[in-house]
Amino acid sequence: MNAFKLVHAVINKSDQFQLEMSDLLSAMTLTVSSETADIVIDLKQIPAVTTNHDEQSLLEVIQTAQDSHIQNVILVNHQLLISLDRQLMSQELLTQAKTEEWDLQTSEQSLRFTVDMSSPNLGRTMTLTHLRSTTVGEALSLMIEAAGHKVYRLNHIGDWGMAFARLIVAVRRWGLPDDDNPNIGYSKLQHHFYEESEFNPELDIEAAVVFNQLTHKDPKVMAEWKQICEISRKRFDDVYDLMNVHFTSETGESAYTEAALEVKQQLVDSNITSKELDAIIVHFPEKEIPQALIQTGENDSLYLTRDLAAAIDRHEKFHADYNWYVVGNEQATHFIQLKRILEMLGYDWANTISHLGIGFNSYQGRRLINSSGELISVNGLFNKVARRIMETYQFSEEEALRYSLGTIIFESVKYPRLDHFDIDLSTIIANEQYNGFSLMYYVETFSLYGEPNLSVPQRLSKEQWELLHLILAYPQKLAQGLQSGEPSELASFAYEIYLKHKNLVSQENNHPSIDYIVIKTLKNLLYVLNIPVKDTIGRE
Repeated sequence: MNAFKLVHAVINKSDQFQLEMSDLLSAMTLTVSSETADIVIDLKQIPAVTTNHDEQSLLEVIQTAQDSHIQNVILVNHQLLISLDRQLMSQELLTQAKTEEWDLQTSEQSLRFTVDMSSPNLGRTMTLTHLRSTTVGEALSLMIEAAGHKVYRLNHIGDWGMAFARLIVAVRRWGLPDDDNPNIGYSKLQHHFYEESEFNPELDIEAAVVFNQLTHKDPKVMAEWKQICEISRKRFDDVYDLMNVHFTSETGESAYTEAALEVKQQLVDSNITSKELDAIIVHFPEKEIPQALIQTGENDSLYLTRDLAAAIDRHEKFHADYNWYVVGNEQATHFIQLKRILEMLGYDWANTISHLGIGFNSYQGRRLINSSGELISVNGLFNKVARRIMETYQFSEEEALRYSLGTIIFESVKYPRLDHFDIDLSTIIANEQYNGFSLMYYVETFSLYGEPNLSVPQRLSKEQWELLHLILAYPQKLAQGLQSGEPSELASFAYEIYLKHKNLVSQENNHPSIDYIVIKTLKNLLYVLNIPVKDTIGRE
């Protein structure tokens, strides 16, 4: 039941007021305490309401509509206080839960989003930052879809640069280590290359020659590079399949090397660059933006120029209203430069670009390296958590892995994006805590009964209505999460519902219909966060 759309429809029945949903969204709140009113509309935030006469007219519009869902409405201090018919609204929530037709839209139009997420570097293990980019990006994508918009999931894969030349040299000299996960082997090789090159500078010279051959598409070197990329990418695909993440488009940086040279020429022709020896630099009018390096040598391409080419390409392909980059916050300056250069080139769509930064995260204080220096893959992390779950709760291997996935995904979306978090095995699988394990377990083990004949109580207790009233806020919580780019808004909302329902149950103040609404709502919230909850729900 979408209380927001209900009020919007009631107001817009009159020709006198035709409000945009966005105007009402910022002005309307579901009250924390529903003792005086269920909904408050701050009329000072609605552009169409400018005088006391307008306020009185809007009050009369709602009163005249005589909508059965609205029991009473009064005007107090430039605010409309609306009381809802609790029994009718509760029955609507029950119908929604039974049909699983979640009406969460808070916008008149369907918008188009691109979400650039994950974007790991091939030839090494996926970092926790890339894992968090994947989990946050997928949650945001599901939130966009839940709100009725179109999303294109993009994976901009790191498959180019000097690191691959070094890796080719390392594979030639030392071969690939015998590891179950080739990306761990590649990471070890790169580390070994750096150690050896400190004492043998010829390695760097050899790598520079190989990279030159790679840029000129030498068949032998290209074959070696492609083999590394294919093997490495297969391991990442396994992780994505496990997490149920599927991309609209997966494109490597290498696809933009030629387009990047065209962008470089466009920058030069636009007279916004200067040349210092072989380097080409963009200086910005704003002193706070550091100069951007566009080229270091003749006919090479840098990360920034390839990203500029990719941004232009995705605009031409998708024409999105919003282009989101879910990328580590250490790249904040890069995206400021990217957006500003596009503006300086005259691309008016540059204002659609937003960098949704993510903070540092770790596993027991380290980035997928344990205390003994052992590399741990993302798959390895999932398996470690799964083993701990099996030991603690006697789950089957399959169930433990599913709970491990849900636990880690929830852990990475429950914090505000820029917050640091550390994965601590002692807390993330503790039951009845603010974690994914507790929510999954609660939803899957709470017993429901009497589904076909359920109906809400004729009289709801204060605590029962407060819980259902909270659930009515779902569409607005979703809208707030999208506005801020924060899946954590929904994670904390789910936990708040869980706690309130647990309290009802402990007081024996719950009711089968309310249990049903709560469990189905929690299940949907977890789905929107990409938590793998089973389709079946406990029955008695």
